[in-house]
Amino acid sequence: METIAKLERPPERRTARGDATRRRILEVAVDVFAEKGYAHTRLEDVAERVGLSRPAILKHFRSKEQLFIETYKVAMEQLPTWFSAPQEVIDQGFFEILRYWFRRATRERPDTTPYRIYYLGRFCSEMSVHRAITAFMRSEDPERTLEFVEFGMEQGEIASDLDPCLVAAFIDWVIDGFESSGFSEEFDRGGIFRRGPARAERSERAIHEMIDLLRRALGPRGGARS
Repeated sequence: METIAKLERPPERRTARGDATRRRILEVAVDVFAEKGYAHTRLEDVAERVGLSRPAILKHFRSKEQLFIETYKVAMEQLPTWFSAPQEVIDQGFFEILRYWFRRATRERPDTTPYRIYYLGRFCSEMSVHRAITAFMRSEDPERTLEFVEFGMEQGEIASDLDPCLVAAFIDWVIDGFESSGFSEEFDRGGIFRRGPARAERSERAIHEMIDLLRRALGPRGGARS
């Protein structure tokens, strides 16, 4: 039986013009995905705004899935890291940086385009997209979570016998859950941020207790708590 060899298509040579077009597609895709969501965005929607055809988009991105993953990476470059807190907060150490971002999450609910892409990637995209995003977050750590944990260990605020990668994953889980609860009443499974005149007071108490729990869980064994 004759075997037919499949020849791989050689990769297209990158050009300055091609790179500029690719960047333009990503810039537009950030806005389109943020407006329409993942499920309702079509490649045609992006192509129309860029002034290209759908096949022209596919020359740079093989699918909507790949386009969104690359769009997510662009959005993450625009978001703050743990160390984007004010210097006076950073000087107070690991747990005060956490407190700062917890407060930002509950008081200043961000509704910017990059944050919309961030939440689409975490909660509103296909499983294959979510897997790719998880791999990207783990390998690139754009929020600098592992570095943040190592900072806490250097400061003596986190027990030195803990696995920093495990602590980083734990911190990511906690902040995701906390932010989701503050995002809308429907996501607030524990009723921490119920709407009403006392919401700000409940939020501040929840933050204080969360920081206390994290100190107990992550702090040096038998160490003093502040």
